[in-house]
Amino acid sequence: MSLRAALFLLPALLQAQPPLQPLPAALSCQYGVIGLRAAQWSADTLQVSRLVPGSPAQHAGLQPGDLLLGALPYRLRTREELSRYIQSKAPGDSVSLLLLRQGQYLQMNCRITDRRTLYSFMGEEGRLLPSLDQPRLQSWDGHRDPLEKGVRNLLQRHQSTPELERLIAAFSSEDSSYGADCRLSVQRFALLHPLKTRRVAEDLSTASQNRDLDALLLRAAVDLDLDLPLPDRGDLPDLSSPLLAQLKPFYRAGRLVQQALAPLDAAQQQELQAQVPPLLRYLSQHPALDQVDSTQDEQLRRTLRLAKAVDLPMLFAAARELASLSRPATLKKIKSLASAKGPIAADLPPGISGSLLYAQPSPWGWIVVGDRGPNQYEGPIALVVDLGGDDTYDPGGTPLVRLCIDYRGNDRYLGYAATGITGVSLNLDLQGDDQYCADLLGQGAAFCGVGMLVDLQGSDTYTAQEYAQGAAFFGAGLLLDEEGDDRYSAAQHSQGFGSMRGLGLLRDRRGADHYLADLQIPSTYGDPGLFEGWSQGVGCGVRGYGEGGIGLLLDLAGDDRYQGGNFSQGVGYFFGLGVLVDQRGNDLYLGSRFAQGAAAHQAVGVLADLSGKDSYLSQVAAGQGSAWNASVGLLFDQQGDDQYRADDLSQGAGAMNGLGLLLDQQGGDTYQARSGQGEGGSLEYWAGRSAPNLGMLMDWAGEDTYNLGGRKDQAEFKNPGIGLFEDR
Repeated sequence: MSLRAALFLLPALLQAQPPLQPLPAALSCQYGVIGLRAAQWSADTLQVSRLVPGSPAQHAGLQPGDLLLGALPYRLRTREELSRYIQSKAPGDSVSLLLLRQGQYLQMNCRITDRRTLYSFMGEEGRLLPSLDQPRLQSWDGHRDPLEKGVRNLLQRHQSTPELERLIAAFSSEDSSYGADCRLSVQRFALLHPLKTRRVAEDLSTASQNRDLDALLLRAAVDLDLDLPLPDRGDLPDLSSPLLAQLKPFYRAGRLVQQALAPLDAAQQQELQAQVPPLLRYLSQHPALDQVDSTQDEQLRRTLRLAKAVDLPMLFAAARELASLSRPATLKKIKSLASAKGPIAADLPPGISGSLLYAQPSPWGWIVVGDRGPNQYEGPIALVVDLGGDDTYDPGGTPLVRLCIDYRGNDRYLGYAATGITGVSLNLDLQGDDQYCADLLGQGAAFCGVGMLVDLQGSDTYTAQEYAQGAAFFGAGLLLDEEGDDRYSAAQHSQGFGSMRGLGLLRDRRGADHYLADLQIPSTYGDPGLFEGWSQGVGCGVRGYGEGGIGLLLDLAGDDRYQGGNFSQGVGYFFGLGVLVDQRGNDLYLGSRFAQGAAAHQAVGVLADLSGKDSYLSQVAAGQGSAWNASVGLLFDQQGDDQYRADDLSQGAGAMNGLGLLLDQQGGDTYQARSGQGEGGSLEYWAGRSAPNLGMLMDWAGEDTYNLGGRKDQAEFKNPGIGLFEDR
């Protein structure tokens, strides 16, 4: 039967069945789920669109395309009614669903479960929630910064402190409602201490300014809750030259990577490395991964199980060996030793050309030293030292360990430069205006590894598609640019992006920089003219499979331009923590949906701009200090005359038990929004979890203008919802 015919006959078919009652307006919430997503097929009929693999709905026999009419004895006409009814059932209960499939009525019994069981893969390893009883977390808890003091005073004046406590209790319930295999203590602390998110972002920013690469790795390991092994300085084979002896850490790194991969046999190691690119491409193309089909689900689970088995602390130990070669005195000594001509093998790979001083194979790949002229390095090269010239690097594959040191020249780096896939990689460029071009993974990226790119001088161009420019799953991806007016361009999932057990950091120390992650991937929401972004300080989990990591973008100086699509510029998603900190300069932020200090689904997002006359523009909804579904979003601007323009649910707004806050400490500012400016929105999810929303806009100095009613200088009030507005 065609859809048109089914719709025409639906009233008659319904009359042939026992009468269905309207759903009661008041229902309790017991947090039941069945793993079904429905779409509105007609004004009063639902259609099954997707099923969670292995869910009760799938086991009951439901199929995509079924028309869902009700659950006996109730008629369910909208997605909101379906959601409220299923949530009203306790795990262990059963419901009888009434369906229409190809013109035939079906009645299917479906059991109710909870989210922990529905998304059981997230707790498959049985890890406990990470402890918050850590000295640094306790120090954050014991310190109240001006933001926290100001918020608490505002809450007290409006008798709203109990409402904040109820909201934090709801966050705590969400915190324990899922498995915890990839949960991070820093993100967990920020979610459960929402008024301390600025303090958390400040601490991450301060630690990320360290110039010492080894110190950055140590801190990244702490933030990923890793206990690193003691350094192993065991014996190495006799190295035949002073240069190779100086490069002992490279050899030690290779040995440590082998130990990190030892939990997998050779076939599993090859499978994991081969499956990383298709897995990441699939993640990009299917944002609703908790509703993939069973075959795809099994492959995702298999690959992620292999990834979870890799010894991450040992990979960080390997990366620290490479980092020891980045110190100025060591680099000076390597350059001196590399200048002496050594043996050159007769059977060089065909991708190596130019004037060479040394070329020999090693257990990890070729070791090559290039002279001061232009050279090309392509193929199975594990270590390159290049003394000068405008060079081209195209590494191709990803060996277990890779090191590239380029001392001078305007160079071009292609593909997997500074990428660790089941391995570690360090790319050091000391001088020159360089070009970095990648597709999937590159420019300080990692999956079960550590990828590090350090560019010390020059105005550089970074271009990539996805998972690049400081991006990581299961490890760390670091892009550190020390000076120059730089350009960063990517499609999505880049520029400080951290996913499952990953920390992605992009740090630019100085220069007028341009960050672009927009205009390539059409918006999955169907918004005309808008695009995806997921970049510029984003911590993002994979719903149903694993919690998010930590994404950091840190810009220390310069008049910068940030342009991002949906989910960009200090955004957290599904237990992720995303932070963008700009310390100095007159900056422009252009974003779309969920941008500029926003979060969704048990996550935390922070944008902090510490000085300058800044302009913020976000589109559609949930921007500029806004939060959705048990999340925390913060936009903090410390000083300067700023302009804020946004659409709905923006400028300090929360919905579905969100806590959104915009605080501008100093300056004469202008605010324009369609809705928000200290507002609490809908509480549809989980019947409100017996907790409110909390949206706050606080401006503490300057002559300011607002477009929404009641907002003006020296005003303060409380809206239902709960929304709080304060202008001092």
